[in-house]
Amino acid sequence: MFSVKSKVALAAAFNVLLGSVVMGSVGWADTLAPVIPPAISPPDCPEYDSLCLQADRSGGVDLKAGTAYLEGNVVGFLKRHDLVFKAQSLKAFRNDNDEWVRLELDREVGVQQLERWATADHAVVENDTGRVELYGRVKMGEESAYIEGEKIVIEQDPERSIIDGGPTKPLLMRYAARSAPANRESAPTESAPTESVPTESARNMTGAEDVNGETFPDTILVTARHAIIDNAAGLARYEGNVFMRRVEMGWRVWGDMIELTFSEDQRLTDIHVVGGARIEQPNRILSGDEVVSQNEMEILLLIGNAHARQIGQFDIKSDRIEVYADAERGLVQSKDQQGTLRLTLNFGDVTPHILDTSNVDLLRDQGLPAGTLTKLDAIVGQTFEGRSAFIEAVRPRLSAAEAERFLDTIAAAARKQAAK
Repeated sequence: MFSVKSKVALAAAFNVLLGSVVMGSVGWADTLAPVIPPAISPPDCPEYDSLCLQADRSGGVDLKAGTAYLEGNVVGFLKRHDLVFKAQSLKAFRNDNDEWVRLELDREVGVQQLERWATADHAVVENDTGRVELYGRVKMGEESAYIEGEKIVIEQDPERSIIDGGPTKPLLMRYAARSAPANRESAPTESAPTESVPTESARNMTGAEDVNGETFPDTILVTARHAIIDNAAGLARYEGNVFMRRVEMGWRVWGDMIELTFSEDQRLTDIHVVGGARIEQPNRILSGDEVVSQNEMEILLLIGNAHARQIGQFDIKSDRIEVYADAERGLVQSKDQQGTLRLTLNFGDVTPHILDTSNVDLLRDQGLPAGTLTKLDAIVGQTFEGRSAFIEAVRPRLSAAEAERFLDTIAAAARKQAAK
């Protein structure tokens, strides 16, 4: 995600602090786009081990107090680490050994290192540990990933980051990953329950581009309370009421913990879900105490209270169930002991019914009153396992006259949409 290559060497920088202050203003955009942030123009910095700074208002060093400060559109460049930053004010602190050990950046903070970038209200750089801590409306991103949270800590390990959400707002992450065409599924028409839907900024994010026709976009959106990102290992671990969407493939995933593994070419190769694990795919729902992928996402193993339901076809429960990740391929024959197996086959008219925004517009064009359609808002995007279940959900929302006149028309539109 974002990296600081090693300990940030600041001692030499502040030996020449006053000489490094250049009067003048350096422009910086107030906000950063999720994918392509504006660049910061670093000040001239000829010394490899120096931190060069400029500001347009004031600055100074208090050797007795062991502090240094700059005010007004501060821009700095730590050349040996390709680390560029900006803030409205900067303070530096020295320890008893006359070593500059910490930088504090405040207000409109921006940081860039090669293709990585971050913005925040505040930031702290610690020389002794190499940690960079950003907090307050933090946004961080690079070419294929974007994160929003209240606190992000970049450890000494250049590939490791720890991210936390705020007390009321979970952190939000997006990955523009890639997936092989062989595993592609139709995008769903249903939407996640209101309490689990990512923020509007997440829904508006776009996925990766196709590469030579060999892969297709696999946009992954995640909300959680806490995350650990390890780019070197290709791992991302999320904890705390985690909700994930694979947008193009129509997956919605819930769990107390979700761990993702990515390949070097940015493909999702493994998923591990623990604690109330649930995966919803088009026309299929999987759940268990734990879900583990196998064979690079070809197979999903459901462990503990395992339940696989193919809407309109079958319902199976056991202690352990293996299914193909591709919902069209069904179950995997397991040779392992899996305890009691309970299978239910569905008969009758169980064609899924889905009322989405497109067929609501169609019903409006067919003359259904706006007041009647408004009564259906709460079920738009939900999937029902057949006409009976759909009618049972819709009828109480309509008046007797509306039900008699429009119910069959509404059900037909929902069935037609599901059949696409």
